[in-house]
Amino acid sequence: MARKQMIEGGTKNRIREVGGRQIFEHGYDGTSVRGIMLEVGGEVGLFYYYYKTKDELFTDVLDHFFEPYRKDFEALAAEAKEKPYRALLRFFSYIKREVRAFRAKYEGNMHRTVRWAIREQTLTVIEPYIEDIIRTLMTCGAKPTMDPHTMAIFLAHGLGSCILHEDADWVDEATDDMRRTVNLIMGLSEEESRKMFEDADGKANAPAAMEGEKENEM
Repeated sequence: MARKQMIEGGTKNRIREVGGRQIFEHGYDGTSVRGIMLEVGGEVGLFYYYYKTKDELFTDVLDHFFEPYRKDFEALAAEAKEKPYRALLRFFSYIKREVRAFRAKYEGNMHRTVRWAIREQTLTVIEPYIEDIIRTLMTCGAKPTMDPHTMAIFLAHGLGSCILHEDADWVDEATDDMRRTVNLIMGLSEEESRKMFEDADGKANAPAAMEGEKENEM
């Protein structure tokens, strides 16, 4: 009964919490199941009650990490149906803000291999939400040069990678070129393009996703 109560009392969450922190700090290869369970205060065998391998734990840690972001991505994609023309701008603006917060929180406190893994996982996570926004824009006159799925991959791993990987000063300098390129491949007319980058007063507004101070590489 004692073991059952311990299992039902949140031991898995504790393993994921401790394991995630150790992996973040020491990297995947620098973290051991024995070390995780030593801090958790349980036997190694208990780890394998919940996870078949350390890799399965890492997958769970990443899924848990992205959970709040997925909710926000879903909300942004849903909002696009009411405010379609600024939908891509809002989406990538959100990513830029969260990248800034991520770097401020984890700079010097996260192993580079985990940072790289999160970076690459982000690009895959955002693809379906960008595709939803593209499909919404198509109902408003956009004529992308690729099918929506391929276009979503292209934007995620193109514009998304610039925000996640590159120095913000370079991104700021390339803003106009990237904006024109996105408009071109999305098949947006001048009028539709203007709607995407105007504020509530109808004034030209540079993409907020490209604004911000110089940041270290994520």
